[in-house]
Amino acid sequence: MLELGILVVYGIGGIGKTTIAQVVYNSYFKRFKGSSYLENIREISEGRNGLVQMQIQLLSNILNGREVTVRSVSEGILKIKDVISCKKVLVLNDVDHLSQFDAILRMRDCFYHGSKIIITIRCAGLFKANEVVKVHNVETFNHDESLELFSWHAFGQDHPIEGYTKLSKKVVSIRESPISKEISSSTTQSAPSTTQSAPPYESQV
Repeated sequence: MLELGILVVYGIGGIGKTTIAQVVYNSYFKRFKGSSYLENIREISEGRNGLVQMQIQLLSNILNGREVTVRSVSEGILKIKDVISCKKVLVLNDVDHLSQFDAILRMRDCFYHGSKIIITIRCAGLFKANEVVKVHNVETFNHDESLELFSWHAFGQDHPIEGYTKLSKKVVSIRESPISKEISSSTTQSAPSTTQSAPPYESQV
């Protein structure tokens, strides 16, 4: 059997880490006996009983929706260790503290061989001192790559249509990540054909 695999996906906020994790998760989770996709870990952990709530969600997901009661973090750890004896896939989003990352690594020997853990993280420094199976750095696009991505989503081709080049370059220049460019391009999907003139609001961007 294969050993536990840990993939760390890191990069700045909004660059596409979660999108990558979602694609991988949705492509492979059916191959495992249990799976859990935990989102917004940073926000949930800061709330009241946040860690306990995450443990409950994790256990419920792995146990296919079964109702679970957890009264404390320590109890949750014991229950998690008890159920991760078969193949699992675990996706953690927005891990931003070394203690969170270390907690995952401390439990690695409890997972059944062949299990996979995907961690999305913003700060590379959280895992430099630890051993991980694979690290993927999501890099930002340069201007030309960003314009091409925007054009594919907005116009269905690798460059802006006639009359929209100037506007497209302005939109790309004020966006900070590929994902935000995809979102921005959705606002132009409804219209332009190659015969349309430049939009009247171009001067406002």
